[in-house]
Amino acid sequence: MPMTMADQINPSDPNDKLYKAFQSLADKFTAVRDENSRHHDEVSRKMAEIGNDMCVINEKQKFLLDFQIESFIMADKEHQYNRRACLLIHGVKESVGETPNRCVELAVAILSEIGVDADFIDVCHRLGSRMPAGSARTDTSRPIIVRFVNHNSRVMAFRNVADIPTGVYLSDYLTSYRSTLLRLSKELKKKGLLREVKVYSGDICVSNVDGEPLLILEVFEDLKEIISDDMLIQSKMTLPSTGDVVHDIMFRARKQRPRFRRKPGTVASTGKNGTGRVGNNNVRSRKGGSETAAKTRPETRSFKAAMSVGATEISGPTSNRINSV
Repeated sequence: MPMTMADQINPSDPNDKLYKAFQSLADKFTAVRDENSRHHDEVSRKMAEIGNDMCVINEKQKFLLDFQIESFIMADKEHQYNRRACLLIHGVKESVGETPNRCVELAVAILSEIGVDADFIDVCHRLGSRMPAGSARTDTSRPIIVRFVNHNSRVMAFRNVADIPTGVYLSDYLTSYRSTLLRLSKELKKKGLLREVKVYSGDICVSNVDGEPLLILEVFEDLKEIISDDMLIQSKMTLPSTGDVVHDIMFRARKQRPRFRRKPGTVASTGKNGTGRVGNNNVRSRKGGSETAAKTRPETRSFKAAMSVGATEISGPTSNRINSV
């Protein structure tokens, strides 16, 4: 039987070259194994620290998201409260190139039929982008937003809504969040998951099929309290989370936000107070006014300013009030 290399090693001979070589390799292997073990322990400790940090970050992120949603809901309540004196008039046909004065006349004619005098109107105009003159509009006409001088005038208009002309209806001026909540509630009602959906002064109120009292919805999770999961599965509908809806609304609002960029040929000028202002040499300051600002003025106008022009075209007690302004 041939001898192996291990058989040729003589451990009792300290001068054996093979023994020294194997001993050196064994010492290096032991050192490398100890070094790897030390690195493994250090990496495990670092990974445990990173895991703990990630847990803290996730908790802080969840807290920030909840705080963001809560802040959005509170701000939405404030925005809806600021609209408590407003309502929308739908179904009023819009002509091409309609002027603000004509819009005011249409609104006054409709509100007068339900017992609301023009003295109670503060602001009135179309809502949305203006229809360009000379173009044919294929979609429905824009609604007319009316802001009253107080909340009681708006309540009086809704009380006499039965006397409104055919094809015209009134609605609350809801925020984007509440409009999404109302649209989902109406879809659930069509599916038979809700019995009643109403709007009271900007609050979305619903009741389930069992006939329980109306519930005021603040977040989308409130619908899960009156609608079971089995009913949602049978109707093949899923309820979105409040966070997803809020983030979608905030993303769309951020995307639609206008960005002001310096146009070619404009320079940054410095005013008397030392503040920089991007402008053109031929455009005067806001204090002095300018023809450019007058041409680009938005369509929104106050009711008094709109009615003061051509007020003699409106007959009755309204013209007396307008002429005295």
